[in-house]
Amino acid sequence: MLPSWFLLAAVCAAAYALEGVWVKRLRGRFRPEFLGWVAATLTLPVLGTALYLQGWPEIKPGFYFALAMTVLGNTVGIICFFRALSLGELSVVYPLLALSPAWMLLSTRLITGEFPSRAGLAGVLLCTGGCYALGLDKGGLLSPLRNLWNDAGGRYALLTSVIWSVTSNFDKKAVETSSAMFYPAAHGIGLSLSLYLLTVRRCTDEFRLLASWDGAWRIGVLTLIICVLVVSQFFAVDLAQATYVIAVKRSGMVLAVLLGWLLYKEPYGPRRLGLSLLVLAGLLLMLK
Repeated sequence: MLPSWFLLAAVCAAAYALEGVWVKRLRGRFRPEFLGWVAATLTLPVLGTALYLQGWPEIKPGFYFALAMTVLGNTVGIICFFRALSLGELSVVYPLLALSPAWMLLSTRLITGEFPSRAGLAGVLLCTGGCYALGLDKGGLLSPLRNLWNDAGGRYALLTSVIWSVTSNFDKKAVETSSAMFYPAAHGIGLSLSLYLLTVRRCTDEFRLLASWDGAWRIGVLTLIICVLVVSQFFAVDLAQATYVIAVKRSGMVLAVLLGWLLYKEPYGPRRLGLSLLVLAGLLLMLK
């Protein structure tokens, strides 16, 4: 029988894939920055409840600086994330988003002088090789670079993965100086406020649509998916090591590629599915 944490992580992986599928359905109705505000704001009750159950932690020095850096970075990151999902093909966007750990491993050489282990280096090569091969076509070996230049969704996905590789370092610091429940709640409030300031004037049509039934039920579905993602991940991390949970969550990339092929008729479906498995294998190697 499968352990409870694995089942919860599998639910998280499915929600991660469905998030991208549904965001593409919302394209043309809601701006990406507005969807970012929705994701940050409407999950606050879930985060607040989790914090209430855990209790108020001791706030240690360094927390507020780390919080400010994550809010600043993720304000840009979440907008890029939703733009990538809205504009790009799921079978290209999700593998590119998965490159964050690869950037982190490579950056340790520059920041700390440490070099990745053999397994970590092999994982980086598999991830980058798989993502590069996603863009190959009849244009030759340089076609992925040309395709990425012309693909706004892919560019935003790549930028998102770089931003996440930087902000994750501050995420870790913020959790260490507070708690695993307090930091997400504080981060959610900060992100909600910053995104509201960016959207309040630009997204007046979206706010009006949200007040209608047509907009409310669509945003309600997105909120439900994100809440399932957040709750299942929290409970899974409470039962097992975070690295195991994140590894299973990232497998949602494969489901996203499959759904992009089946639902949105994205090209090269079987090939991209195989390459997403290669990227996933690289991610698993980096966790060793």
